[in-house]
Amino acid sequence: MDKTNRSAWGKRLLIFIAKFLLVSLPLFGLWIGWGYFYVYPVLSIAKSFVQIFGLPGSDPPVPFDICSSPIPFISLMVITKHLKFQKRLSKVVIGLLILFIWHLVASVALYLTMTDDNKLILPQPFLFTAFITFLYIFNLTLPLLLWFFFVGKNRIKAVILY
Repeated sequence: MDKTNRSAWGKRLLIFIAKFLLVSLPLFGLWIGWGYFYVYPVLSIAKSFVQIFGLPGSDPPVPFDICSSPIPFISLMVITKHLKFQKRLSKVVIGLLILFIWHLVASVALYLTMTDDNKLILPQPFLFTAFITFLYIFNLTLPLLLWFFFVGKNRIKAVILY
């Protein structure tokens, strides 16, 4: 790749990132005001699962930040070119369903590690820290992984560059 092509690719990549930020910022603003309507069902269903397991306690902890991964996913799907509206919408709905299920799993897992009996589940502080770190890193990468999956690895370059 010569210097001219690298420069053009770099400019297109910066434009892609700028589009991503321009879509993400208003979504984040909406999330601050309306994200509760997403987090509350996650919390309620996670609490039901915890009660099914017969574990003591009240509400499972659902950090608001762990449930904010729909923002980058929706942003990436909105700025993706070469997808018809119906196909894009169906992929967004499927992706949001996958993220919702992930948030349920992560919330229940966090609750299980934070109960009084966590010494039986994760006996060493290092394992607890590693587990929580894994949950957060996977949560951060899941929107990008879903976007890669829905767009297709062969079309990622075309999505960004054209």
